[in-house]
Amino acid sequence: MPFQQFTKDVISMEEKTKTIYMWFIVLSILDILTTYIALTYFNGYEGNPIARWFMYQFGLLSGMLILKNIGVVCMYFLFKRMEKVVKIEWKKNIVFGMVLGLSALIVLINSFQIVWVMLK
Repeated sequence: MPFQQFTKDVISMEEKTKTIYMWFIVLSILDILTTYIALTYFNGYEGNPIARWFMYQFGLLSGMLILKNIGVVCMYFLFKRMEKVVKIEWKKNIVFGMVLGLSALIVLINSFQIVWVMLK
């Protein structure tokens, strides 16, 4: 009986991947918002040369949206591929954690720069 209860409580890898992917999308949207605010209202600077190129070629908002959509689609295929190929759970968790951690760090850096300029 306890084993059956334990197996019911465990989240499947597919459900975990969907949750992580949704958090990645939320962080991507926050990245777009904080970058747009920093560049538009606080005369910020985009540190990523690839993002700068997209913004130069397609305009500020369009460039960010195109680049983020490419990133979201790539992450989707990476997550789907990892579900099939990587059989060791902790390796998946490390990759997912790194992706979400880096995305959250970018949003935090953007937010910090906005607050820093506001307090000057």
